[in-house]
Amino acid sequence: VDLARVDLSEQVEVEVAVELIGEPKALEETGAILDHRLNSVQIRCRADQIPERIRHDIEQLKVGESVTVVDLQLPPGITAMHEPDTMVAQITVMQQGPEEAGEALEPAAANEEPEVIGKGGKEEEQAGSEGEAKQE
Repeated sequence: VDLARVDLSEQVEVEVAVELIGEPKALEETGAILDHRLNSVQIRCRADQIPERIRHDIEQLKVGESVTVVDLQLPPGITAMHEPDTMVAQITVMQQGPEEAGEALEPAAANEEPEVIGKGGKEEEQAGSEGEAKQE
């Protein structure tokens, strides 16, 4: 237990959770995802002004748009310690893989056996054993 006495008018630096509010309509698009990169922010404020969390509405966010630290609406007297252009969240579209894009594997490639590396064929094995016999 730390019983340190804090002056409530003293400036302190603390980490506070970022809560994203709302459901962006952009997430209804195929492959669209919300990338929530920064779950908390480091802030500076008076000890008696520390918020429980920083809330930000993302309902109007579109594909390709992002929320940065400068976009967060901080209460008066609170300063974010991150760079203003630090990304908090972004809506992106996942890129499609070959199967999703409708491209199929060629039938011959699908049935081929993988090449074994490091194991020679019968000819190489015979040549290797003959070479060993000659050395003896």
